[in-house]
Amino acid sequence: MAQGEQLHISTYPPVWPTHSYTAPSPTQSSHGQAKQYPNLSANFTRTAAHCFEAKCFAVQCAGYMDKAMRDQLVAHAPESAKLLDSLTQGESCFVNPRGERVGERIQGEEGVVYADLDLGECVGGKQFHDVVGGYQRFDIFDLKIDRKRLDAEAIFDSEGVEEDYLSDLQELDDEVSSQSKSAV
Repeated sequence: MAQGEQLHISTYPPVWPTHSYTAPSPTQSSHGQAKQYPNLSANFTRTAAHCFEAKCFAVQCAGYMDKAMRDQLVAHAPESAKLLDSLTQGESCFVNPRGERVGERIQGEEGVVYADLDLGECVGGKQFHDVVGGYQRFDIFDLKIDRKRLDAEAIFDSEGVEEDYLSDLQELDDEVSSQSKSAV
């Protein structure tokens, strides 16, 4: 977003095989029943939210699971057939900076879709809602970056007390850094 994104591309798998879905009969309650992962709404919500926040367009691309792909998966895991056959395939579409679908869309088949996108629509929203902080008050907000090298691990002794090997490494790193600066 901070780099002025105007077109975002998001990709999603053709299906989210979390669990199968069977609609309840008219006499059954749907309470407590396993429901299919709502990939259509979940994928669109993620894409639309990004467009709204970044004030950009998006191409939301979902893969397509054709019969050959389904058969290959079932050949490898026969128990997956019922699950794969119960899932809703993802949607490919375009989304505008307001988080709304525009242009053509496609779902459950392979194809190409089109939309006319006016990148000028990205400007207006960024002028009144600058999420990257261009209008922040630097007299009251302060961002500082700690450039010290940190390790992702810590070493503890048998009593759970962190051993201070990292400060020795940091001192050595600082010493090398200062020597290289003074040599320049």
